[in-house]
Amino acid sequence: MHAAARQRLAELAQRQGQLNGQSNALMPLNLGQRAMSQQLQRLAAEQRDIAGKLQGVHESTRGKEDLLGRLDQLAQEAEDLARALDGGRLPPDALARAVAALFDIAVGAVVTSMGPQNVDTVLIAGKVMKRNGQLVGIDFTRLMRLGEQARSGGHGGMDFVMAYRLVECMREGLAPDFDVYDAAAWSAPMPLTEMSVAKGSAPMKFPDFTRGDWMKPRA
Repeated sequence: MHAAARQRLAELAQRQGQLNGQSNALMPLNLGQRAMSQQLQRLAAEQRDIAGKLQGVHESTRGKEDLLGRLDQLAQEAEDLARALDGGRLPPDALARAVAALFDIAVGAVVTSMGPQNVDTVLIAGKVMKRNGQLVGIDFTRLMRLGEQARSGGHGGMDFVMAYRLVECMREGLAPDFDVYDAAAWSAPMPLTEMSVAKGSAPMKFPDFTRGDWMKPRA
């Protein structure tokens, strides 16, 4: 498969994984009918766009790669999922199968005829971690130096790393890796556990501190 098609498949696999994560996050939320319908329509539009791009990759490589024989089928299944979401149905099992199938093809396309030492692209949980043979966004010299500094820190050094990164962001004017909403979400399990125990281990509803904005890309 030529490089452009391979890259498009990797990006579509990432998008499908993200969409599946968003759909799974909707299920435990107690949204009203109108709000749920709006969210499903948004997911449907994203799923339909993925279906169209899958079909485009299939047509651009037809007759060139036996490996892509299933792409037209996957494109049709993606369109079927979009129709289900448009109709107000949230089929998590089908979405999970779509992610697995697309990742199988994308990964197979990337590593076919290669050895472990020269794998071009690696995706983990929908995120590209290695591209063009290089790990993405990793400064190994800096990482090793930070590891030495964190050696005596708590939680295996992670407390030091998180504090270091927060101070670094503040000094360099960068948006922090976590914000006040993350902090609230990380802090909530303790009081929720206390409330649950007080009520005989009753389940507690986890609050959405972002009021639905967690589904929007962060600036």
